[in-house]
Amino acid sequence: MSETVKYILLFLLAAMFVVLTCCKTDSAQDRIITVSIEPQRWLLEQIVGDKIKVKTFISSGGDPENFDPPMSVVKNASKSIAFMKTGHLQWEETLIDRIKENNGKLTIVDTSEGIPIISGTHDHHGQHDSEPDPHIWSSVKNAIKMSDTMLAEVLKIDPVNAEYYRNNHRKLVARLNLLDQRFQSVVDSLPNPEFLVFHPSLSYLARDYDLHQLSLGSENKELSIASLKEKVKNISQNESLIFFCQPDDNQSGLKSLIQSPRLTVVDINPMSYRWDEEMEKILNAFKQNR
Repeated sequence: MSETVKYILLFLLAAMFVVLTCCKTDSAQDRIITVSIEPQRWLLEQIVGDKIKVKTFISSGGDPENFDPPMSVVKNASKSIAFMKTGHLQWEETLIDRIKENNGKLTIVDTSEGIPIISGTHDHHGQHDSEPDPHIWSSVKNAIKMSDTMLAEVLKIDPVNAEYYRNNHRKLVARLNLLDQRFQSVVDSLPNPEFLVFHPSLSYLARDYDLHQLSLGSENKELSIASLKEKVKNISQNESLIFFCQPDDNQSGLKSLIQSPRLTVVDINPMSYRWDEEMEKILNAFKQNR
């Protein structure tokens, strides 16, 4: 075999290797995992980086409890290799049935696995005593458990990049553990562990850090505007009460409360993609209220 032929063969082999490598990379990029909400997407993307695409059903401005996805969204989700649900949003099971009509092999992952579920904070058709609270992502401690569940599934999907995912997960958990410690430290020093919300979406945060959530929007925890006014009025001159307001809150009847000098109003969006920034916002509110 002549030297020229050898060089040609080596060039062809090298070209084939490049083509196969590119195809493999593109295939990895085509992997899609769909999640229910944006905070899940943030968590999962910290683990998968650019190895797997992550798509979300509900945008940061959506209502997670009253969601009816259009058919186009359902069809797109059917192209996913896995659907990671929060676990207790009522529409998720119906949605899964619709997706499986197009993709019967879809892997379903419940990211609430291992998380003790709170019941009785919501009123759905008069069944508030037994309905699970779906807002598991409102607690840093829960987010750590959610990330563990996500990692376990990602390792099954793409074992080739297992070490990459494990390293990312370790970094994420280190960040979350530090945030958890900071939350506990600040909360331990609060003179008043109570806070106000319109809708009881911070129940897991309250439970995990021994806080007391007062809500306007839940039947079994409802306080009237008059009761809340009295509550604010009775706060000592050196204390204030935090009122966490969300984009979808019903503002009717709240203006008189918001005008109180003893009420610290903080706008938050628990559905935001930047879950970490929203948690920092909540933490800073407590820190400034010490």
